Amino acid sequence: MKYNPIATSLLLSLSVLLSSSCSRGSSKKQETPPVSLTGPSPSAPTPSPSEGGAIDYSDPGKWLCLPGREDSCSAVPRTSELLPDGTFAAIVPSPSPDDSVDCFYVHPTSDLSVKAGNSENFEYLEPDQQLAQAQAAPFRSACRIYAPLYHQITIGTYALNEEERKPFLDIAANDVRKAFDYYMANYNQGRKIVLIGHSQGSELLSIIMKERFDQVPALRSQLLLAILPGFAVHVPVDAPVGATFKNIPACTMAGEVGCVVSFLSYKSGTVYLGDGSITLLEREEQLCVNPATLDDPALTIEERRTAKATLSGTLLPPAAWISDSIRNEAAPTPFVLTRGTYNAACAGGLDPRNRFLSIEENLPDTDRRHGLVLMDSEALTGVTGLHVLDMQFPMAELVALVRARR
Repeated sequence: MKYNPIATSLLLSLSVLLSSSCSRGSSKKQETPPVSLTGPSPSAPTPSPSEGGAIDYSDPGKWLCLPGREDSCSAVPRTSELLPDGTFAAIVPSPSPDDSVDCFYVHPTSDLSVKAGNSENFEYLEPDQQLAQAQAAPFRSACRIYAPLYHQITIGTYALNEEERKPFLDIAANDVRKAFDYYMANYNQGRKIVLIGHSQGSELLSIIMKERFDQVPALRSQLLLAILPGFAVHVPVDAPVGATFKNIPACTMAGEVGCVVSFLSYKSGTVYLGDGSITLLEREEQLCVNPATLDDPALTIEERRTAKATLSGTLLPPAAWISDSIRNEAAPTPFVLTRGTYNAACAGGLDPRNRFLSIEENLPDTDRRHGLVLMDSEALTGVTGLHVLDMQFPMAELVALVRARR
């Protein structure tokens, strides 16, 4: 039985986070309200019979995204580039999206109810659609996108300890398991697979990876890449494989396939105290793979672990989608791309095994893009750090990693 102090503090941030999720690390200080650590509360909720009712994944309406129709993932988001002088340049989307590879995407927490449980909402999907458009649709130039709906656990569920939370997580995982199995039986047709998640989505995909890919060599041979930001994946200190996954390694080499990219992002200078959701065992470290250094053939494996690199394309959604995190710009398109604005490097916390992706702005004050992301806002300096923008900072790099492996 474990208590997750990070998740308890998350509940204090609901007023400034639209789509933040869970299982996060700490920022400069790890301050949480006092909560009993002695065991489950007598009033801890349990799933009701109606929670987690079976989802029929043969119904296209139970998929957030499916190829061959108009939905949140059917096209790369309309985007313009913000230039140093404050003007915008049009970006022409790729004329021929690639259909030779599948991306299976699981969205993060969108149900911000403080009541613990599994979301039963499959009608009001705007938050899920926004997440898919920001996190999954940019990959449309590199793959076909499949994204199931599921009985996600609410953000309030993360205030429970692990024992209390597990029945609800099991319901969510069972949905994603069934969706993945249906996808493999009816949609995949032997194509290579990229797994993409964020936060709760990454946690659920890690379960699927342990149960399906880790145990089945044939399925591992179909795995191009697993992109699992916003959730703590662990590896041995001196080896790329082991700990969270027994047979699936962390990505360490340029062009490597069948491996995992994972990171949690914080502003440079953060005194990171580690993720509170999973115990870091002796001789383990929290995985940080820098998307900006991974495919640089000029770097050694150690340099890819530690080198700082400039991000080639940060993709930002409308400011209204993520409260107090992005400066509102009068852009001609919903999404804004900025190039060379931020640097990224994997760094260690007070315990160097607690590794995270350190992000810093790379601009002079005279550049009109300066301050575009509100790095010092309450929303981005609390326990969740830059969580809501985990995927957005290195989006160009993440898409390039997929394209390079097709």
